[in-house]
Amino acid sequence: TVHCHCSCTIMTAMAISHPEELTQVARRNGKVALLFFASWHEPCKQMLSLFEQLAADFTDVSVVTVDACNAPELSEKFGIKSVPTTVILHGECVIDTIEGVDVPKAMKAVSELSRMAPPVSTKKAEDVTIQEQVRNLINARPVMVFMNGTPDAPQCALSREIVAFLRNKSCRFGHFNILTNEEVRQELNGLFSELQTYPQVWVAGQLVGGLDAIKDMDKAGKLDALLKQCVAAPEQSLDERLKALISSSPIMLFMKGTPTQPQCGFSNKIVHILREQRVEFGYFNIFEDNDVREGLKKLSQWPTYPQLYVRGQLLGGLDIVNELLEAGELEDALSTQ
Repeated sequence: TVHCHCSCTIMTAMAISHPEELTQVARRNGKVALLFFASWHEPCKQMLSLFEQLAADFTDVSVVTVDACNAPELSEKFGIKSVPTTVILHGECVIDTIEGVDVPKAMKAVSELSRMAPPVSTKKAEDVTIQEQVRNLINARPVMVFMNGTPDAPQCALSREIVAFLRNKSCRFGHFNILTNEEVRQELNGLFSELQTYPQVWVAGQLVGGLDAIKDMDKAGKLDALLKQCVAAPEQSLDERLKALISSSPIMLFMKGTPTQPQCGFSNKIVHILREQRVEFGYFNIFEDNDVREGLKKLSQWPTYPQLYVRGQLLGGLDIVNELLEAGELEDALSTQ
């Protein structure tokens, strides 16, 4: 995720307790990260601290906390069985659920959410047709499961079995609980799907089928190839993404950690230098995405971090920035005119 580092208001996590509040949040911004916690539960404090940091770092994501003990309706809606639990929403679609204290996984999930395009449902509610909403849900993730209940609290045996089957394949998937929205269920049955029962598995926007169809494909040796082809990003698209990241800000820093919480001395020093130069810069925390971390090393043929780019071109690491500073040439090198 690219962040602009400038003087601005620091965002904080929003506390909610009612479904209506979540609906309002989702209408303003369909990319939502929810943390279900309990105030008496000591391990939750680490995740609460993380969510405050995520709110500051990912301003395009609505970062929300829910005291599960005081929010029974929300806890039931998302099948919360233990705290802390992190739920990642893209529109009405739950694209990830993380149980327990797992800071790296939660950071990665929010980073991935930040990179996603805003869901169709972030338009005004009256402007969104049910057809648009369902198409948006179908394409929310490469693999989508429409099911009775949630992966951690399935409401029928077939849904429970298909979740176990996909997890056994180490397949990451989004899901939608069709019991929460009758309109979506009817539209999916009538307009998009010849299959009238649930669960349904969609891959790359196309209906694959229910549990029997998935098992038949697996027996025929076709399922693994389909999932791999759908989920695995080709090398070319990674290069394109890296180039887009590099060019996303006139001055772009790839670093360990964030400017407010650098994770190594070199990153801390280069942030200090840039602040002294009073320049605005975007940044990317390479700990959030290993593909970016390793891919950028190859693309730029530069093996270490931090890496500083100006106008889409690699300037260098801390040593080169220090040399330019000592020679009185850094201001010119950072000029984006």
